[in-house]
Amino acid sequence: MPFVVNPIRQVKFNHVIVEEGSEPVEFTVTFNFIPVEDVDYVELRRKSEGKETYIAVDEKGKEKEVNMGMYNAFLYTLRTSLMDCSGIVDPNGNELNIKDEKGNVIENNQIAIFEAIRAQTDLFDKICIAYIGNRGKNG
Repeated sequence: MPFVVNPIRQVKFNHVIVEEGSEPVEFTVTFNFIPVEDVDYVELRRKSEGKETYIAVDEKGKEKEVNMGMYNAFLYTLRTSLMDCSGIVDPNGNELNIKDEKGNVIENNQIAIFEAIRAQTDLFDKICIAYIGNRGKNG
């Protein structure tokens, strides 16, 4: 069996939120997962310093200990990979962008959008699977 490597770094997710009594809401988010050589290790180390742990129960009922610092580092990696979106507006109805006209990341928008899409558990599960893979990174 060959060694399998997934070379696709950019993934676009189309998502629809359907709430009873409301029109469906459609939006897209695009992640360009950061290559290892572009990771900000200083920030990643800072995020992973948290020593808090808690017990989580997976879908099979198995308990495991979760290190919040490592989870925060994982979230940071995903958040900084969020590079584009459409169909997402602020409370005034203005389109939110993740990058400005010069291509620079608008960090406040990136953080707000990432936090909002994290609350969409089915979408967030798809994002995690796209990054990690069904059986772990590249496996």
